[in-house]
Amino acid sequence: MKSILTYIRSLRQKKARAEKKAFIMEGIRAVEELCKSPEQRFKVIYTQELESTRRGQLLLQNLTRRQIDLTQVTPQELAAVSDCETPAGILAVAEIKEYRLTELLDGPKPFLVVLGGIQDPGNLGAIIRTAEAAGVTGIILSKETVDPYNPKVVRATMGSLLRLPLVKVDNLLSLIKKLRARQIKTVACDAHGAKNYYETGWRLPLALIFGNEGAGMTKEITVQMDEVIKIPQRQGVDSLNVAVAAGIIMYQVVEKGRNRI
Repeated sequence: MKSILTYIRSLRQKKARAEKKAFIMEGIRAVEELCKSPEQRFKVIYTQELESTRRGQLLLQNLTRRQIDLTQVTPQELAAVSDCETPAGILAVAEIKEYRLTELLDGPKPFLVVLGGIQDPGNLGAIIRTAEAAGVTGIILSKETVDPYNPKVVRATMGSLLRLPLVKVDNLLSLIKKLRARQIKTVACDAHGAKNYYETGWRLPLALIFGNEGAGMTKEITVQMDEVIKIPQRQGVDSLNVAVAAGIIMYQVVEKGRNRI
């Protein structure tokens, strides 16, 4: 008992998640999403209170049928390892599924989102969730971007993290060279873009690039782009939230490029 709780507590740290290739998902819905992925490996701790609801009972039955490693703990023990102010009575430790960059780049008609330095966990989680809905085939993260397995990111993705391939890269310039070699069009969204987003032609394969919430994309990166676009705004209005901007552009691709979703 103590060993599993110690293990879970360690996963609140980024370094431990990277070393152990595991992360935490909390709550009934999160564990239900895990159950939808037949190849996903995970283990669960839960409190007796979970059995007091029909939904909780059905979830435990499903986990038992799948022969998932289940450990009952006290509410106090779960609270001690939880990242939530009000724990929902169940917590899972899931295996991080690793992908190779070539899997994303060499797939049929890649529709990629590249994130350079996103810092807010809520923004990253929202982008991942929207990307899955829009039919994006993979997300590539710079090393400066917040850890996608941060508990706040995981909650914001609402399960999309389990289904959308993610890859981290050390150098965006090197990535751009690889995209160009495969004739994957690169388009950056920037407040100083040369044209409005609805004035460009959309086609796959495509990589959409979004920068840091405050600083945006560096000039070193934007000069390498096939196109740099902007979302027009009323004068005096501050820049759009990056997750909102990403959603607008992704669905422009869906509408104009007739991407499969």
